[in-house]
Amino acid sequence: MGAKAAASRVYILKALLRVEPRDAGAGVLATVRGRPLIVSHIVALVRAGIGEIIVSTAAASDDLQAALGDGSRFGAHLKYAPAAAGDMREAITAALPLLGSDPFIALPAHLYCPHFDFEEAKSVLEDCDVLGNPYTPEQRDIGWLYLLKNGGDKNEDGDGGRFGLQLYTVQCEGAPRYAFSGIGVYRPELFAAPDDKPGERPANWLQLLRMHAARGRLGGELYPGPCSPVDTLSQLQMLNAPPILLKGMPDV
Repeated sequence: MGAKAAASRVYILKALLRVEPRDAGAGVLATVRGRPLIVSHIVALVRAGIGEIIVSTAAASDDLQAALGDGSRFGAHLKYAPAAAGDMREAITAALPLLGSDPFIALPAHLYCPHFDFEEAKSVLEDCDVLGNPYTPEQRDIGWLYLLKNGGDKNEDGDGGRFGLQLYTVQCEGAPRYAFSGIGVYRPELFAAPDDKPGERPANWLQLLRMHAARGRLGGELYPGPCSPVDTLSQLQMLNAPPILLKGMPDV
């Protein structure tokens, strides 16, 4: 990791929360420990000084907007971006006009990650090396992934979005393999690489990430805390179970 010189540090000012249809009872407005999942993310982002939040949803969002409003009661400024049905890549691409030209954090709104440090994530994309020399646009990391030793979403491909990690560089190959948590920090150019040929553009979100990893442009680290998508009502019930019933269960 390069030096975090104050004059060159990039602070994240915006975040995107992607909302997608879930099983009945396990949507982002479902309550975990007394608070809807999406509200927990909004509050954590605001505490980290990230108040500009774009909520991207391919589903009907009237109920969501009625529940969250403009975000002012949480200290945030919420905007809503309708997105075509698809994966995270399509959701982010559709929201890029609202996200602007600076790096941003993106994560699925149905993710349970109660201890994630958004403050630390604000400045992981370095603009200078350890001596304070500016990277060229071609040298600097274009994205930063938070990886998990276990878990991950295996719905998008058979490998479950798994990557190798050498120091702080994400790799397509290598052992051990780590699952992508769903949380990442990205520069907008990750979604519009100028040297992509139309016939060779990645087909989906994970292929896009692997393309940049193969080019040595993705940084990353292991996230040690609990982190898991809440996809089903049974998962939601487990998270809301009395703590004594969770003793001995694996982290979720």
